[in-house]
Amino acid sequence: MNGKSILGLCLSLILGLYVVSNITISIGAPEQSERSWDVPTLREELQIKNQQRILQALNEIKRMYAYQDEILPFIQDLWEIRDDKYPALPWELIQQPIIRVSIVDILVQAQMNERIDMNLEKAHQFVRSLVDAKEKELARNAIGALSRFDDPQDVQVLMNIAKEQRDGSFRASIVALSNMCNQAAKDAFDEMEAFISDQTLKAYVIEKRASAQEYEAETHWCDSRP
Repeated sequence: MNGKSILGLCLSLILGLYVVSNITISIGAPEQSERSWDVPTLREELQIKNQQRILQALNEIKRMYAYQDEILPFIQDLWEIRDDKYPALPWELIQQPIIRVSIVDILVQAQMNERIDMNLEKAHQFVRSLVDAKEKELARNAIGALSRFDDPQDVQVLMNIAKEQRDGSFRASIVALSNMCNQAAKDAFDEMEAFISDQTLKAYVIEKRASAQEYEAETHWCDSRP
């Protein structure tokens, strides 16, 4: 890993804590994981067939400073549903949308940190299709994963969700916009401030914009991204 990649990884591990300090949902770049996961350990966890434990495991993998042995190729196989290689895995559970969103989140971050090189367009379209899901946790997680692609074309999607001002999704979409580095996301805050009349929600938009700007000024986070 080159110096720029290491800087990007370290900054990404910090950003989520800084930007989402006043929100309980897990959105933004992750902090360090306390556990190390390798392929055998993750396979054992998958075989327990417990959705929440699998989600916790994937979230911990996303937070790891250093990925262990072949964990990223294995995560890629999970995304690509390689049941030919791992027929004994509980694929019906692994293919649940909320678990696949977590898998995408790991892959996008790994690609951002130059640890893998793969075409994630299908993954991008997948999470984008779920940002308005009826299940709140699934929608929030998809919104967070979508922001990691940092695609200007996703900005309007996130703004539309924010403008609906629904509980949970509003804050998730504002945090997602604040985590993005493209200019369209930065410009979106002007429109959001003008659109929102509720003073509490408007204050939240202003707060997240200010904290993201302050963090960027201190760390040059966006400059570190590939």
